[in-house]
Amino acid sequence: GWRCWHDTTAWRSDPGWPDLVCVHPTHGVVFLELKSERGKLSDAQRFSLAITGILGKRLMYQDLIGALNAVAPA
Repeated sequence: GWRCWHDTTAWRSDPGWPDLVCVHPTHGVVFLELKSERGKLSDAQRFSLAITGILGKRLMYQDLIGALNAVAPA
């Protein structure tokens, strides 16, 4: 299954670092930015989107389950 990492001290993270980094033996690495319905990406998050897209999939979703299902539907 999925293994996810979330920095509980996000205020000390580099600006733009994704909310979650998840890995799966079959589906690889996914960088997740979770936003509310009205949430918007900051400039730092846009830059991070470009960089992490090279390494894996970078997604913006409103919920974790929806994001992981989009990457690896059941």
